[in-house]
Amino acid sequence: MAYQGPPPGYDDYDDYGGQGGPPPQGYGPPPGQGYGPPPGQGYGPPPGQGYGPPPGGGYYPPYGPPRQQSNLPVAGGILCVIGGLLGLFGASQILFIGAEYSAYFDTGFFMICGAILLIFSIFALLGGAMAIQKKNWALALVGGILGIFCLGPLFLGSLMCLIGMILIAISKDSFN
Repeated sequence: MAYQGPPPGYDDYDDYGGQGGPPPQGYGPPPGQGYGPPPGQGYGPPPGQGYGPPPGGGYYPPYGPPRQQSNLPVAGGILCVIGGLLGLFGASQILFIGAEYSAYFDTGFFMICGAILLIFSIFALLGGAMAIQKKNWALALVGGILGIFCLGPLFLGSLMCLIGMILIAISKDSFN
């Protein structure tokens, strides 16, 4: 059935303050009664029959006690960011060495290794940023795992990403 407009005598262009006036008889509550609960009765349950926890405390909702916010993801994220930066430094060294010696011998292997380390370092930076913001635990953990492979000078990047990944992994409950 198609919409045929408002009933006769009813103007829906105003809120009873203009030319239309109140709705015709038969619409709304009976005369003399307003909307809401009967007089003397408020909204909600009667006194003493509330829906809240019992008096005396010690009651938690079904989901358990409120969780404690931890700074372990922030520490792990900072370690992953530092490891990623060290990995970027190591990848750039490998890429520059490959470019420097490309005139003397085939450096395709150096260039491929440098590009792979560069990608791992970018993932470590992205995972560290997610861990600092406590947003996406899975992406932060993947960034920490891939950050282990970004070496860096003296393997410091790998060590920092390993520690950061462990901190991120044990603090899963702190993420949103």
